[in-house]
Amino acid sequence: MTRAQQLLLATLAVSWYNVAVIWLMQILIYPSWAFIPSADFGQAQGDHFVRLFIVVFPQATLATLSALALLRWRPPGIRRAALRLGLGIQLSLWLLTALLWGRWQGQIALGDAPPGSLGPANVELYHLLVATHWLRVGLITAYGILVFWMAYRSFSRPRTVEVDAHGGALVPGEPRPVEG
Repeated sequence: MTRAQQLLLATLAVSWYNVAVIWLMQILIYPSWAFIPSADFGQAQGDHFVRLFIVVFPQATLATLSALALLRWRPPGIRRAALRLGLGIQLSLWLLTALLWGRWQGQIALGDAPPGSLGPANVELYHLLVATHWLRVGLITAYGILVFWMAYRSFSRPRTVEVDAHGGALVPGEPRPVEG
């Protein structure tokens, strides 16, 4: 196994960790916010962000850095176009997070919710976050699938085997048969 393939396996692991986390966020965490009393939502959002920083950001950063590193150390059997696509997905995620989802997550605790109501104070922004967040889920999942495909391709490609005149495989380091 080459070092590039080792890097690819590490990228595969971190990318599928990210896939699991993003689906958990979309299916479990975001919908549960509707049951938090509005008076407590600001504190809950702050706690969420601190924990999110630990659970998401290091691995997201690692996924992006490994996508960049794969361009430098390209695994066998993988075209640069696939690697550039992967880096493009990663950069798109960071850009869209900065412009949309990250900013919205910080703003949904703000607003004028009636006392005793449930859910984020800014309900419209919360619904916009949840509805558009499917794009983020799709991008992270697409990257995981792309990296899985690259790993499959790199590790399953046929090995070059040298054969003798009679069709037998030659093993490196063993004496070669004398033709006669």
